[in-house]
Amino acid sequence: MKLSTVRIQQTLDQLDQPAVVVPETHPNAGQFSGFFGEHTFFLDEDGLQIVEPLDPAAAGEAGQVIRVAMWNDPERTTLAAMPAEATGVVVTFPTPESHPVDRAVADSFPASDATAHSGITGPDDV
Repeated sequence: MKLSTVRIQQTLDQLDQPAVVVPETHPNAGQFSGFFGEHTFFLDEDGLQIVEPLDPAAAGEAGQVIRVAMWNDPERTTLAAMPAEATGVVVTFPTPESHPVDRAVADSFPASDATAHSGITGPDDV
């Protein structure tokens, strides 16, 4: 799912390890969306993650972090698609009234920080 800037920050605050958001303007963002659908993408030391609603009927009050690609090499220069794997991290999204400040998180990361790591391989290359 695509996250608002507030929900991006809430997700970053609740992740187990540091991560960066892949900006929609990054050259690889279109490739990621082509492989995995329209999502907000997070990169960390384990690979590429997305957030899926924990309960679609609950209007997105919580999401589960799902790993969709892992680093293909020790230098972390390429990603390999993998079967979606729940990371065990659940993020909660407080109501807008309790979190009124909208921070432009996705735009705060230069594209080179998010993934200078191009070269994701397709699902058949796992």
